[in-house]
Amino acid sequence: AFITTGGASTAPWTFHGRLQTYINKTLRYPGHYEWFLAYKTLGLFSETPMQIGDCTLKPRDFYHALLAPKIVAKEGVRDLAVIHAIGRGKKAGQEAEVVVDVLDYYDEATGFRAMERLTGWHAAAMLIFQVSGRVAPGARPQETAVPPAEMLDALRGRGIAITVRD
Repeated sequence: AFITTGGASTAPWTFHGRLQTYINKTLRYPGHYEWFLAYKTLGLFSETPMQIGDCTLKPRDFYHALLAPKIVAKEGVRDLAVIHAIGRGKKAGQEAEVVVDVLDYYDEATGFRAMERLTGWHAAAMLIFQVSGRVAPGARPQETAVPPAEMLDALRGRGIAITVRD
């Protein structure tokens, strides 16, 4: 596992002064971290245009053109996605802990991968919240935009298994 940001990128500012430690790690397939570190080290994420012969291109565009056809899931590959979160602190002056587990699988009925479901369904739920007026228009951190219980209910309604233990 390695430290990532992604969907949790605004949380350190949102929870500044309220958390002592905030760590978000990602576990991918073996070698993922090393491959992407090599791409970064080579400068392939740069958006600064460079001249190569008669062509001007951004390394990131070149990288995407090469990588995209290689990372399409092979037919028949089924994934799963796991989220395990632990929160420790004080509640009503007492030491407390909450554990949240999310487990999702490839959906045979829709053809959506677990990763697509976990990244797409919350975006769809947020759109529904905005269209219905439960969330004001505009950008805001996802961790403050909607009460967590409402988002969890929306995801459960789409068949995503979520357990909360405290």
